[in-house]
Amino acid sequence: GIIVPGYESSWGRVIISIMDITERKKTEHDLNERLKEISCLYAIRHDMGLDLSTRQLCKRMILHLKAAMQFPEIAIPVIEVNDLRVEAEGYHKGLSNELHADILSQNEIIGKIWVYYTEEKPFILPEEQRLLKAIVNDFAQWTERKQAVDALSQESAANAKLAKELQEAYETTLEGWSHAMDLRDKETEGHTRRVTELSLQLARKFELNDEEILNIRRGALLHDIGKIVIAPELEKYKQELKKFQVDDSFILIEKAEESILGI
Repeated sequence: GIIVPGYESSWGRVIISIMDITERKKTEHDLNERLKEISCLYAIRHDMGLDLSTRQLCKRMILHLKAAMQFPEIAIPVIEVNDLRVEAEGYHKGLSNELHADILSQNEIIGKIWVYYTEEKPFILPEEQRLLKAIVNDFAQWTERKQAVDALSQESAANAKLAKELQEAYETTLEGWSHAMDLRDKETEGHTRRVTELSLQLARKFELNDEEILNIRRGALLHDIGKIVIAPELEKYKQELKKFQVDDSFILIEKAEESILGI
């Protein structure tokens, strides 16, 4: 500061001091600019943690980047990545006053971020260039993660579709075998269907879960699957076989009663 000679009065001596605050103003301005840059980077990283599409994120990044520039009112950010290009309002061809940084993924350029000024105003170098570099580095990492997640989602969807198709094919095969058994034995045609319907009614009465009900349905459809391998020439002995089964059953019941009474 500068002290200039004062003057005498009845109240005492007055000293006038003049201070040059230019340097302080510059320091405050620089601090405010750095604060804008830090806030911009924080906001972009926050948005990268949200469930956004690439286009949605680019639109938000443009807003944050524009606000972080020394002259935001004339700043026009543009982001290009892969086949996507997002431009701030007011962009037009012929703008030449710019900052830019490449977006690198696995050592390959996949895009670029530009910030144009519509007037011949100076950028703050190297600070604003460093901000742009930090943003493209974060954006490249986000892009790689998103591509990996999208690839996993597509693979999961494809696997789910394949599993569904296999299950439908399996159910169709079971129903086909069941129908083949009905066609083979006209006397019991519709038997498998009736058994299946009754089994499902019982399963629901017992409040079984969906997977258990599905397994019961499959079991009911296949409960007579052994018939399908009986040789056709045995069909003429069907009545005799039935009688043998009945007689045999009675023998087993009688033996069981004898055993119980003997205990």
